[in-house]
Parts: sequence; structure tokens; C-alpha cells
Amino acid sequence: MKKGEISEIIQGLSVLKNQKLQYGFRMGASGGFGFGPMIEAEGLVMTDEGIAHGVKTVAKYALHIECMFRMICGSHIIFAKHDVFLPSSKIYTGEDFDWESFDYDVLGNNKLDELMEKYISPDSPELIVEDLAVNKFGDLKIKLTNSFVLELFSDASGDSENWRFFDFGVRDAKHLVILGDGIEEDDE
Repeated sequence: MKKGEISEIIQGLSVLKNQKLQYGFRMGASGGFGFGPMIEAEGLVMTDEGIAHGVKTVAKYALHIECMFRMICGSHIIFAKHDVFLPSSKIYTGEDFDWESFDYDVLGNNKLDELMEKYISPDSPELIVEDLAVNKFGDLKIKLTNSFVLELFSDASGDSENWRFFDFGVRDAKHLVILGDGIEEDDE
């Protein structure tokens, strides 16, 4: 990653400072986080008939993650990407638990879903972005209040995507996409 690209990433993410972390989510084994005020935005929504185009309530700023990530507090890992492959406490301690029938992809079945809900919910203390840093590999560190830190570790090379950031509030906004070898170029 070139020095100018690090500055471009920091500049693009600067809108996150002083924004609230609203929620964490996942799509399969990929994760993401929503920051800032909740807004109405057009996009894909789940319906009884499947996925359709519609309006949904989302956080203004979205961070979608393909690479490794974790949330830490002090010297403890609160949750991490691979927690998605572990059963939630409720399922694991159930007398009918069976590894062969465990389906991590069902919402709420895994440890990652459980811990995101525990630490990033309306009942949890607010987590506000205080600062952020990016290194030469595109790793991202977001410092939050209450000693929480969200860390992303770029683990793909070349033109493979590690993570992306965008503003749901701007129609057709350009996404800031971090690849293994730098920032994705806008082809338009």
C-alpha cells in the first residue's frame, strides 16, 4: 500500500469520528458494522418471497468485512470472526447438541451472533468512535469509548477484497474498497 493511499483511507474514514457504533451483523462468515445515525435507505431487503429491492432502516455508515476481525477490550478478545463457527451458549449447552447437525449460518445459532448482540445492542453501553488508524497493509484499528477497539487484519493479497466502507446516506456513493494491494480503482 502506498503512503498516499493510507492518507486517502484515513480521510475517507474520518467521518466516523464521534459516531456511535449502532450494530454488528454478518452475512455467512463475513461481518460488518453500522455507525452513525439510523436512516432510511434503498437496498436489498428480505421478504417472504425472498430478496427484493426496497427501503430499510440502516446506520448511515457501513463497514463490510471479508478479512479477519476482532473486538477487544483491554487485554480480552470480546469476539472475533471465527466465533461464527462455534455454537451459541444456548445451543452448545442444550442436551440435544450435535456438531454434525450444527448450522452456523442460521441467525443466532453461533457465538459471534450471540456476542455481537451482547456487546452492541440498545442495552449495552454506547460505543463511540474516538480515533482510527490504518497501516501499510490496510489493517484498520478503530478505537471506541469504554476501552473497546475494533481491529481488522487484511488477510488477502492482490486484488482480493479485505474490507469496504461506504455511506448509505449518499445515493450511488463510491465505496472505499481495500484490496490486498491497495485501494480499488474507480472504473467509471
